[in-house]
Amino acid sequence: MKTILIDDNAGCLDLLSHLLTRHCPDVQVIEQFTNPLTALNWLHSNAVPDLIFSDAEMPAMPAVDWLHRFCSFSTQVIFTAADDKHAIRALRLGAMDYLLKPIDIFELKSAVERAILRGFDRQTIRLPNTPRRNPQPARVALSTATGVDFIAIADILYCSSEGSYTDVYLAGGSKIVLSKPLKELESLLPLDCFLRIHHSYTVNATHIKRYVRGAGGEVLMPNGKFLPVSRSKKEMLLYRLGLSG
Repeated sequence: MKTILIDDNAGCLDLLSHLLTRHCPDVQVIEQFTNPLTALNWLHSNAVPDLIFSDAEMPAMPAVDWLHRFCSFSTQVIFTAADDKHAIRALRLGAMDYLLKPIDIFELKSAVERAILRGFDRQTIRLPNTPRRNPQPARVALSTATGVDFIAIADILYCSSEGSYTDVYLAGGSKIVLSKPLKELESLLPLDCFLRIHHSYTVNATHIKRYVRGAGGEVLMPNGKFLPVSRSKKEMLLYRLGLSG
């Protein structure tokens, strides 16, 4: 996955490049820029990369502003920032993820893995409410140790991972145990409904009963379980729930 990095802090660029080289072998950093205007000129003159990492606020031009002006580039964008004040606007403009500095290794790897999975059907960055091109499936096939279960996506409450195993909790109180990591299961689930809220949990946002405020906060699910929300995933969750924070 060809990638460019944009950050007005050269030290942050070097650190992110090092983290990607060490922990994300499927990513190839092809260019680095300390000025977003220079990056835009480069994008107009070169093949568009598969992925862009950009600081969310730089003196020359806030990244969310250039994303709004140049939303026709067929690429995926992950923002990095020292705080989450630009998160909601970035997500509304179609950014794939928003990582807080200092960047957590697990969050970085998770974001890259999702970008790779989405890259198989790369779509133009779009403004909200633009219809998706493909209809979402009503069921998903889950392979277990004893067979294959065909589950209505609407019946999935949330998924919880522990190592290389994932538990799928269903409406009605039942649970399916899968011998696959959470990131692999996520590739089968529609993005319009499901949202990663923590490194161990992906939830069906339509089933969230209550959000409890906090540093990251918690969500209450229909089975009475409270699930933690990572600080870095809070703004994305609040946006999906229609909350201002």
